[in-house]
Amino acid sequence: MRRMAVCDIERSDGSCNQKGFTGGMKKVLLMLFPIILLAGCVHYYTQPGKSAADFNRDKQYCQAVAEHEAARKGTRACDETEACLIRKGWRID
Repeated sequence: MRRMAVCDIERSDGSCNQKGFTGGMKKVLLMLFPIILLAGCVHYYTQPGKSAADFNRDKQYCQAVAEHEAARKGTRACDETEACLIRKGWRID
């Protein structure tokens, strides 16, 4: 019995794209990649005696500073935000 290959996607030149990422799959992966990277930026912070309002104020300030610093240094904005919050006395929980 002869095995027949099934063509996943037939290209305009008549060739067959078997297995591998299709154009749609590549788009999905490209959209998920930044989300995966940003997932590494999610932390919980604590500082004894400080409220959620204090944290939100410091975080807002640090995010504004971080965008500028990240562009200048070529680093991730979330890394710069984290460094700023730590300088302000917040600890990663």
